[in-house]
Amino acid sequence: ICEVLFRAIREKEIGYEFIVSGALFQFIGIVIKHHLYSSRTTVSGRNESQQTSFKNAIQYIENNYAGHISLADLAKAAGMTPKYFCHFFYNITQKTPIEYLNYYRIERACESLILSDSSITDIAFDCGFNDVSYFAKTFKKYTETTPLNYRKKHL
Repeated sequence: ICEVLFRAIREKEIGYEFIVSGALFQFIGIVIKHHLYSSRTTVSGRNESQQTSFKNAIQYIENNYAGHISLADLAKAAGMTPKYFCHFFYNITQKTPIEYLNYYRIERACESLILSDSSITDIAFDCGFNDVSYFAKTFKKYTETTPLNYRKKHL
């Protein structure tokens, strides 16, 4: 399963997304079938609170990524101070909150580039970028290609 999964990701042929999804489902099915996991039956109040804080921040990003989001907004959604929130978020994701926000925005832009006929400029603005050149630079950082080339490759 892993060989199929990694080959599909590496070669990125037409329809590879479905092969990747299928392989992941198959892998998870085997893990569940053979109980190849351990489950914690108790979650401490602190861990549960931290999970809720993290989920609230992620949900805030998902609901508001198209608009202006500040570090203070994310920290407030998580119920933390901005300084503590940065440390907390980085420990979970290995990304700063702003890096994660940009990553999420680029993921949404990739989806729009494939599924819509909107201009790249419109997609940049719709995904929360106020500057098209910054959008292009950030897009290339995460995808290693330009938005136009990404669209051409995936259509």
